[in-house]
Amino acid sequence: ELIKQSKEHGARTVWAITRAENFIAQQFYEGLGFRVVAPLRNFYQDTGLPNTIDAVMYGFDVFKE
Repeated sequence: ELIKQSKEHGARTVWAITRAENFIAQQFYEGLGFRVVAPLRNFYQDTGLPNTIDAVMYGFDVFKE
């Protein structure tokens, strides 16, 4: 529904971000056709580890369907 409404309102891309260890969310987004845009370092402030990839950014081209 979000993708459909985004298209109707002229959006070109839908973005999603999830934690790097959230494999279920990653499978969900990839199953919908989202593609990895970038691994994100230090996106979340609660990891306490410097220079760590702790999130994954996804993009979905709404006009691809």
